[in-house]
Amino acid sequence: MRWLVVAVVIASATARAETKCERGAAFAKSNDLPRAALYLDGCGDAEEARVDRVLEASKLSKLTIASDPPGLVLTIDALPGETITTPAIVWAKAGTYTITANGAKTQIHVVANSSMPILLDNHAPKPRAPRSGVVDIAAEPTETTTQPPDQPHPSLLPCKFTGCDTHDGEHLDDPFAARAERLPIAPPAFSIGARIGASEAFHAGGSRIAPAAALDARVHAGFGFVDARLDWARRGGDDGAFDAFGASAQYGAVIFAPAAAWLSAIAGVRGALRTDEMMDGKPIERAGIGYTAALELALRGLPITVGARYEEDLTDVIPGVRERAVIVELGGEFRAGLRY
Repeated sequence: MRWLVVAVVIASATARAETKCERGAAFAKSNDLPRAALYLDGCGDAEEARVDRVLEASKLSKLTIASDPPGLVLTIDALPGETITTPAIVWAKAGTYTITANGAKTQIHVVANSSMPILLDNHAPKPRAPRSGVVDIAAEPTETTTQPPDQPHPSLLPCKFTGCDTHDGEHLDDPFAARAERLPIAPPAFSIGARIGASEAFHAGGSRIAPAAALDARVHAGFGFVDARLDWARRGGDDGAFDAFGASAQYGAVIFAPAAAWLSAIAGVRGALRTDEMMDGKPIERAGIGYTAALELALRGLPITVGARYEEDLTDVIPGVRERAVIVELGGEFRAGLRY
């Protein structure tokens, strides 16, 4: 009788295996290769080998699902409607899937064309052992002499230091918070500044590169601005040198205004006063008049200017010699009347 039971069990298992392999072959024939691989696993035939080769060469990912201990029954939405017992191999596209087993859900993220091992816990939770105790409701209550808890008091510091919110919205600023930089939308209504730079003067006797300095005051009026300037430079050539002091009355306008600066064009008349020295053995004309033209770039966010200037005397320094100079200068200025 015992041998008969064993034979029936073996025959039943063989029939189930044949049915499983047949279902796998049917899924392979319908080109549902992930389900075919699930049912053909362990069949050991040529169809299982062919399906495995095709899946290995595809962009599908191989999920090797195991549990401790094995034998966990689960479902995964990569193969809707299928019940899987661990250990098992599931082929799936890239995406996010949910594994449900023993009422618990585990979410996994699968990347394309990868191999991903997954281990699930199949241990049943241990029940808590009941605890027994005795309560004597007839015992008289005892007095407690414990100290009452301390009552918290509000901080005496202002909210801008503690970060609390108040009725007027005062709070501690975040030092790492990004803040939009506020830049003026128009040039200042008034500015006064100093300039330093280098001057190269040209005339018939040669040229000389020397330091130069200036003071500048400016008032915007309508479209442009008026400007008054006092300057000094060392002039002359190899045949003699002298100090030149100048005063200019100028008019200018902003010709280009990118986000970070203003570019202005400036022109005006300039009077010059020179020291009483000799050049090429001849006395220098003490006073003269000429013109000046400049391009100046003023930064919006910083009180800094960069300029290039051309000056020419219309009065001869000595007979037949007029002086021309090119000046490159850097300046700083005080600005008032900025609009943001």
